[in-house]
Amino acid sequence: MSWSVSAMGKGEAVGRSLKNQFSNIPEMAQPEQNIKNKVAEIVEDACSSAPTSGFIVRAEGHQYSLDGIPQTMHLKIEIDLIKFCE
Repeated sequence: MSWSVSAMGKGEAVGRSLKNQFSNIPEMAQPEQNIKNKVAEIVEDACSSAPTSGFIVRAEGHQYSLDGIPQTMHLKIEIDLIKFCE
């Protein structure tokens, strides 16, 4: 199964948006489900570390299994803290 989330804005708003996006991703086979849950925690920690700073966050994952055994996996996480001008 494949999944992806992304958001850009102030840390607290990005954190809320991504939490909502992660919660809307259906349950997956293991270990992909555990990996996705850990990515959600990492992203939330990063965004809450600077709630009024700007962030661009992108995360995606994919797992292909055959007979319940993972054959291929892909995971990419990008968290950029940016200067946010108002």
